[in-house]
Amino acid sequence: MIDEAHQLPELAASFFGEGFGMRQIQELGRDCLAECKQTTGATAVVQGPVRALEQALRELRAAMEALPPRGTRYRALALPAVTDGFDVLADALAALEQAMEPLAETSPGFEACVARARDLGERLQRWRDGDAASDAFAEPADEQAMVEAVAGEEGADAEALAAAAARGGEVYWYELSARGFRCQRTPLDVSAPLRQHRERSHAAWIFTSATLAVGGGFTHIGRKLGLFDPQTLLEPSPFDWQRQALCYLPRNLPEPSSREFTAAMLAAVRPVLEASGGRAFLLFASHRALREAAAALEGGPWPLFVQGSAPKVELLRRFRESGNGVLLGSATFREGVDVAGDALSVVVIDKLPFAAPGDPVFEARLEAVRRRGGNPFRDEQLPQAVIALKQGVGRLIRSETDRGVLVLCDPRITGKPYGRVFMQSLPRFAVTRRIEDVQAFFATAAPDAPLD
Repeated sequence: MIDEAHQLPELAASFFGEGFGMRQIQELGRDCLAECKQTTGATAVVQGPVRALEQALRELRAAMEALPPRGTRYRALALPAVTDGFDVLADALAALEQAMEPLAETSPGFEACVARARDLGERLQRWRDGDAASDAFAEPADEQAMVEAVAGEEGADAEALAAAAARGGEVYWYELSARGFRCQRTPLDVSAPLRQHRERSHAAWIFTSATLAVGGGFTHIGRKLGLFDPQTLLEPSPFDWQRQALCYLPRNLPEPSSREFTAAMLAAVRPVLEASGGRAFLLFASHRALREAAAALEGGPWPLFVQGSAPKVELLRRFRESGNGVLLGSATFREGVDVAGDALSVVVIDKLPFAAPGDPVFEARLEAVRRRGGNPFRDEQLPQAVIALKQGVGRLIRSETDRGVLVLCDPRITGKPYGRVFMQSLPRFAVTRRIEDVQAFFATAAPDAPLD
């Protein structure tokens, strides 16, 4: 049995993919030098190649500073300085491997270091050269065509879907961190290898999660897991959401893309926080909105806990102990967070959690859907956003005695046809657009009856 099975496609994509990173290569260099302490004369042989490897990493990372934080291999290698940097790094890895080969017979440690250097060099080579037929993205000239093709999709932002045309079953991409980088090859579809693995096991498989269904069905997750006509069971929540919870949809908020949205959203949420006495999660789709909210709420009547100001575990501990805190977080707090009891009585979600623009893997998946005749928005973007929203909503009610209010601030949930899919995928509970109903909810021990 696999619990939290909604995570399996992404985990499988990582498992069946391949990558390398700056940290791995730095650790190889440090381990090579550490191994020299066990072998007389080894330092003189290894130190020079390790220093050259470290210099190659620094120069490559400096060249990558001109790139966006995350992007495709095509975009990275379009910069001559980055292409040259990868060439120099490949040569440095090969030189280190060659220098250590005579030492491999002297100790298992050197033998392992040689194998690691060879493996990293081969991974770099495969990522850098790849297969032209499998390159995830086409020339920039195709990007405008992609924008025009998808801009008309119902509810889809052109910016979010703008991507180059996918060319196969894999996407090659990079990601920058503050002091490093990682390069990755990710398969776009893991249904076939997952199906093959299940068939080889000759066993029964059970997939469970509170968020597998979209709109009351399992078509989306079934396709991703390679399941054909599986037996399914959709059980209602063990909690009495009609009695325990209320959903509040504030009126007259601007479009989520508006610069005024976060300020207007906070103005709508303040009366909720006043009614609940804090005790709230405010979950944001972007770190920019999170920072804006933190500045606006600073110095308020409730203890404020902001993601990034302390480790996640420490923030949650302080939030629970405060009794009336307000925690501001992003996607990381939508899942795997359990705060039962009175400490958490409000969950606010600012925007429907569609995948952020600029994710090369997700954008390639959208184009892969289009190429096989599907609708990228309906078949990929919307189901993924529904599952992400359900994860966030699930933070609210964690026990039979919990009570709370869910605040969905995105006006698209009532203003767009696809908003119905989100609401149909959530637990059945009372929905209101009146702040007075929220105030009454917190003023009484339990709501008397469902609201219209």
